[in-house]
Amino acid sequence: GGHLVLLRLLRLRACTGSAAGAPSRARLAHALPFGIVNDALHLLTDIAVASPHHADTMSDAPGMVAALFALLDQPEVADGALTLTQELLSSGRQVFALSEVTCLPWLVETLPPRGLALLSRALAVSLSRTAERSADLPGPPP
Repeated sequence: GGHLVLLRLLRLRACTGSAAGAPSRARLAHALPFGIVNDALHLLTDIAVASPHHADTMSDAPGMVAALFALLDQPEVADGALTLTQELLSSGRQVFALSEVTCLPWLVETLPPRGLALLSRALAVSLSRTAERSADLPGPPP
């Protein structure tokens, strides 16, 4: 149950997107201090590493992975967001639909080089997981 509280805290901090797909910086600025977000990210990562069941629960939580992608825009929490994103994407039961990250085009256009590198790492995990899942599916009959 405690991880659900932390998930709710993180969702307060994540971008929901404006009409153009850009994060709402005003909402970010008035939500939680970055120190609390970093602590929550580290706790969630520790929980995900220690318990595959909890990692599955977190990765299946609506909007969780999309919120983590959106946090890559914030240099103060980007490393923690990336670590948790990678853990959830690699251990989740479901393949993550990148279409859920509504601010993805905005992130690609506006992130500085280091931010793009972090985003690319998260995308690589997502795409690799998708490839693994499609390889597990039976192919068409010969």
